[in-house]
Formats: sequence, structure tokens, C-alpha cells
Amino acid sequence: PRWGKSILLDMLSAYYDISMQDQFDELFGELWIGKRENWTSRRNQFHVLHLDLSIDVWGDIEKNFHKCLHVLM
Repeated sequence: PRWGKSILLDMLSAYYDISMQDQFDELFGELWIGKRENWTSRRNQFHVLHLDLSIDVWGDIEKNFHKCLHVLM
């Protein structure tokens, strides 16, 4: 815990996500990676799917699955 894993993933998401293209200069403009000569060719080129696994997704899926089974029976 507290090693910065989530912050690292948020930063990578902001760098590569096509929907963050308009905010690139605001987020990275003052940093080394924000300088035009240091950009990678894949900057803001992907649609990024963000999944938050800190919530009980599986519990909700299981509950809804059992509801569907009861309706079918």
C-alpha cells in the first residue's frame, strides 16, 4: 500500500487516453515528457478503459446473477 500504483496508472491513462488530448499541455506541459521533443509517437492515441476494483463489483455481479436465475426458474 501507498506505493503510488494508482497515481502511476492515472498518469499513464492521462498520457495515452485520446479523450485527454485537450488537457495534455495543462497536465504535462511543464514536465520533461510534456516537451514536444520528448513526446512519444503514441501520446493520446488510445481509448482507455478505467476499472475501479476497489469497489465490490463481484458481489454486485453475483447478486444480479442470482436474481436472474430466480426469475428464470
